Amino acid sequence: MRVHGFIFSVLAAVTMIGPAGAAPAKSSAIIAVDVTRELPAGTYGGLAWRYVEGVIHGEVSAAESVAGLSELAAGRASVPYEVAFHIVAPESPAEADAVVVEAPNRGNPVLARSLGAPVATAPAPAADAAAAVVGDGFLLKHRISLAAVQWQAGLPGGPPEAAQGIGEIAVRDFGRWLGGAFRGGSGSALAPVFRRRVLAGVSQSAWFVNTFLAEGFNGDPETGRGVYQGAFTRNGNGVVLAINSFGAGARHFPYARNDLAPLTPDELLSRPTSDPEVIHVASLNDFYRLRASVFARAPERPGLHRYATAAPHARGGAASPEVVFETMKCNGGAPVELSAVSDALYLRPLILGLLRVTGDEKAAKGDLPPDAPFKLTPAPADLEGLNRLGATPLWIPQYAPNGAPIGGIPMLDAALPLGLADPPALSPAVIASIGETCGNFSGWRPFPAEELARRYGSRADYLKLARDKAADLVRAGYLLDEDEAAAIRQVEARLPAGFR
Repeated sequence: MRVHGFIFSVLAAVTMIGPAGAAPAKSSAIIAVDVTRELPAGTYGGLAWRYVEGVIHGEVSAAESVAGLSELAAGRASVPYEVAFHIVAPESPAEADAVVVEAPNRGNPVLARSLGAPVATAPAPAADAAAAVVGDGFLLKHRISLAAVQWQAGLPGGPPEAAQGIGEIAVRDFGRWLGGAFRGGSGSALAPVFRRRVLAGVSQSAWFVNTFLAEGFNGDPETGRGVYQGAFTRNGNGVVLAINSFGAGARHFPYARNDLAPLTPDELLSRPTSDPEVIHVASLNDFYRLRASVFARAPERPGLHRYATAAPHARGGAASPEVVFETMKCNGGAPVELSAVSDALYLRPLILGLLRVTGDEKAAKGDLPPDAPFKLTPAPADLEGLNRLGATPLWIPQYAPNGAPIGGIPMLDAALPLGLADPPALSPAVIASIGETCGNFSGWRPFPAEELARRYGSRADYLKLARDKAADLVRAGYLLDEDEAAAIRQVEARLPAGFR
């Protein structure tokens, strides 16, 4: 047997990790792990990193709270499953401490793009698999490992469709495995043990994280403590998936239900022993399509940190205009400019702060910047482009005279706007199916050069204001010192040539 890389003993092309001759589990457990591919992932933060992917082999106890499991078990004490995973961790196990476990979105890694790096949205070629996960290496530069495990049924490497909640068990037990559980067997080289573990999701996968927490799967069945000490969600908004107890009767599917109200923080976090520290970030158009005000206006909850940004749920450029207006028929098929405002740089201090918090018994002052929600106002009864929820009152952001929403993280695009999100959410802003995502995009009406001159003076004046504001954001903790120059370059690149 030859040790290859940071994690696994490799024998020929595939390795199985686990107790030799292990019998089927009587309770839910990971039985073995197949490694199917390893790739170098580069050097970041002074460390060499390696990408590994493979298959988790697990057993789910028939006693678990999973819809459809008893029928699938058919009298057996447990049901086997297999799900895909990947890990990017240091070559040296001694350097592994913290890991962010991403719940994939439609099977794809999207966290790196959400934190700033453009990455492939489709499954990458073999040589580019690590790049699609790592992006620009931001987390790795901060010595934070990355991992993901497939939770969605109906996709390659996903759990069985007959009991889709098995995906929640898989994510729970993967986190337990990363924390040191299910280790054993002579001659097995094991994955690093990660002291700090954060579960992260964006959009659909943020709703998975909500579902996972609300249904109690973050509790370790052996200890009762939280498997993941932290959870990071962008565009979660209390929305849950119809994959288990939130299903539509006998029908389960990996998306939200349009007829189901978002959860409140008290409904999301009701288990103090196992609930993680949670960062939640809402985008501007979440208040139009996803009824974000239900979650945002609910009372504070210990351990929950709420932020909002002027960026859209989905940026223009993530999908081509042909897809948005011709294929999806958004805005009635009438093309408009899409908002390309990005909050990626402003998410970075939040996830780093969350990882610092999870490393201590108690959050230290200054680990996270102050909560920054929008200031909201009741939605007018005749407002178009709002996904109503029966008679439930919905609220939308208040807007300042400069056209930006009031409150939220005071990112440069909000403090010194270069245009208006118009409309805030493209029609139809509904949740009719997993493919109905028009409301995730905002239109964009850029200010002409004459308007920018009226507001800010000259181009040089605007850039001085941007530099001053960026310095304020760094001092307040909403922007990393290392990203200050990049934030200024982002807005500078969007200034029209005629603004001098």
